Amino acid sequence: MPPAVSRRRNEFAIRRALGAQGWQLASPIIRRLAMPALAGLLLGGLLLMFLSGLLRIYLYKLSPLDPWTLAGVGLVLLALVAAAALRPLAGAVAISATAIPRE
Repeated sequence: MPPAVSRRRNEFAIRRALGAQGWQLASPIIRRLAMPALAGLLLGGLLLMFLSGLLRIYLYKLSPLDPWTLAGVGLVLLALVAAAALRPLAGAVAISATAIPRE
């Protein structure tokens, strides 16, 4: 299980015991993984606008600000983030209320 989920295993088990649904356990993990990706897309887009003149030299028959290419790159990045989130999400949702260690 990924460290972000295993450190919060007790919290997820308590929340599950209090009646939390799977999506309520998964939303903090999605938020934690999606925010850096969205910030990277935003900062990368801003940087691209400033450096588009330099990038134009290296691109053949393609504009640095081509909307289809930019949308494709953004979708690929978000798909990779979603694929990376599947395992932690499965671990968080699969935790049962009886997973709390006895101390």
